[in-house]
Amino acid sequence: MLANIIKSGYHVGRICVVFSLPQKVMDIMFNPGTEVPEHLVYVQWYTPFSDAPDSNNLMYKIRPLYDHSGGHICSIVPLANIR
Repeated sequence: MLANIIKSGYHVGRICVVFSLPQKVMDIMFNPGTEVPEHLVYVQWYTPFSDAPDSNNLMYKIRPLYDHSGGHICSIVPLANIR
């Protein structure tokens, strides 16, 4: 679902946690030789910026993105992908 909403470029998200996986876990979860980023980020996604700023405060409005059951749309991405 996220791929349908977020197509290219920059996107607004809330960083909830920055973490890394212990080597013991990586050995279980990934095949040998798989390159896994050292630092990962858990991100809650937000809507794209509106086309124009709000007339009252000249700020752009965004809202959290939710799935069909009302939960936040979230991802785990490499820290290097955050700007």
